[in-house]
Amino acid sequence: MLRYIREKKAQAALEYIVMITIIVMAIFIFQKYILRGMAGKWKTTGDSFGYGRQYDPKRTLECKFDYIYTDSWYSVERFEANDCFSVCGKATSQPATCRQCIESSQIEECNE
Repeated sequence: MLRYIREKKAQAALEYIVMITIIVMAIFIFQKYILRGMAGKWKTTGDSFGYGRQYDPKRTLECKFDYIYTDSWYSVERFEANDCFSVCGKATSQPATCRQCIESSQIEECNE
């Protein structure tokens, strides 16, 4: 009887070793697919912060992209000079007035 129990323990240990080996091999085989999936998630998350717009060194510091009203670039300096913060920043602001303010802040340098 004791011999029978010892044989089963060895068989169970062997089964565990085979199972762990198969899992480790599967991870090594699918390593590229797992890394590509993770990189894709990182890219999707990063794009959601930039609203799908890439960094442009000519426009990013001087110009800003409006993704809500006009879907175009506008000048931050002219936006501040026109006092558009008071127009667009209020909870009771109208979308039409904010759109007009942003359109008046657009310059050709930002749209190049």
